[in-house]
Amino acid sequence: MKNKLEKIAQLQEKIVNLNDQYAAIQKEVDSIEKQMLRVVAPLLIENLKKWQPYIGEKAMNISFLDGIAFPVKVVEFTDSFVKAKGTSGYNSALYSCQLKSKLKDWEAPSALVPITLFEQLKSLFPKLKGNL
Repeated sequence: MKNKLEKIAQLQEKIVNLNDQYAAIQKEVDSIEKQMLRVVAPLLIENLKKWQPYIGEKAMNISFLDGIAFPVKVVEFTDSFVKAKGTSGYNSALYSCQLKSKLKDWEAPSALVPITLFEQLKSLFPKLKGNL
């Protein structure tokens, strides 16, 4: 019985230590996300102001923090907003982005972008994974 309790205590201590490590990593990730947002958002804001999307246009949804990008199709837009649909297998989701936003409006380093901008960004961010 004593051995089992010691084992449980060791496992519990390991869990506490891992949770502490996770909290420290999450804090660092949050800090990096804020830094990345300050760098990426101005670039996106400037380019998205010029985008004239159209229904059915192929675009890319990019998450700079996760380093991923995937194709989507524009399903709705106004002069300041675009919504696109991404489909994978049997799942689909809608993504949206403000075209005429200000830096203070951005919460995460991600956006819908036209293919031409994606090509430019892909050359600037070589670790960005995603194909047209």
